[in-house]
Amino acid sequence: MNEAVRRNGVFGSRRRVYRVGASLLCCLAAASVTVSAATVPEQQPDGLLAFETPAGLHLIRTDGTELRRLPATRPGDQNPRWSPDGTRLVFWTDARSSGEIYVADADGSDRRLLTRDDPRDGYEPSDQFPDWSPDGRLIAFESYRTGDWHIWVMRPDGTGVRRLTANGRGGFSAQWSPDSKRLIYTAEWTASAFAVVDLAGRTRPFKTLSVYDDWAPAWSPDGSSIAFTSTAEHGKPELYVARANGGTPRRLTRNTASDFDPSWSPEGGRMIFTSQRAGLDEVYVMNTDGTDQRRVTRTPTEYACCADWRPEP
Repeated sequence: MNEAVRRNGVFGSRRRVYRVGASLLCCLAAASVTVSAATVPEQQPDGLLAFETPAGLHLIRTDGTELRRLPATRPGDQNPRWSPDGTRLVFWTDARSSGEIYVADADGSDRRLLTRDDPRDGYEPSDQFPDWSPDGRLIAFESYRTGDWHIWVMRPDGTGVRRLTANGRGGFSAQWSPDSKRLIYTAEWTASAFAVVDLAGRTRPFKTLSVYDDWAPAWSPDGSSIAFTSTAEHGKPELYVARANGGTPRRLTRNTASDFDPSWSPEGGRMIFTSQRAGLDEVYVMNTDGTDQRRVTRTPTEYACCADWRPEP
């Protein structure tokens, strides 16, 4: 299910980007930084996460309880993302060796195929990595259906499919802004690591640490910050955060293992991410200043990754 490397020959799969299969020691000496206007509450409620394993999609609380497999999920289902009201999940599957996007109710029922683009001109469509807009109106995804990776959007019922990024401005791993008017994505062009595109297709670069070594951007719920993964400084994936209006990014994780794929909690005070510090990929949670890093999943014989936090009802 891992994607071929796209940007630099070593890393490129945004959700499972750096598997080495070795159990490494970790030191949780995270940098203390202020990254968002949101403050960390003294008593933080346990959220509900959706995540993937080789067997399909699962749910779990952030305290590690109530682990359960989503009914009707299948091997190959991955990258679940909640609808804004928390009642549905959008995800993609490579079960038939070609990316296809589905939506299902939060209990796993009413599984429906959204993308039906047939291969043509020798190109597999590879519709994948969907993300639901905060206003619920659109689902963004990446696709190779034109022979290059581009950002596309569609309605939640699969209609109204259209491409946002222009020729020469393509990319992948798109994440919505809180106002549902823009997306930040990993750029395939060399002006910057990331780019921002609006719904009219206007694109601008967003520079961080490195053109070639940064990926998986994620906008904070208040719009003030961008979290992302980078190998630029230490040769392995670490988590960073940058102000959305520019400035020097700050590092959040510091250990000998690989940390990647950040995603914000709905209130903006915490992040979930994937780490290999336990050997295989597992889901972790931390405060947005890098403190209180805790393991959520414990799957000793298979990976667990790519989690998304259900919005509060």
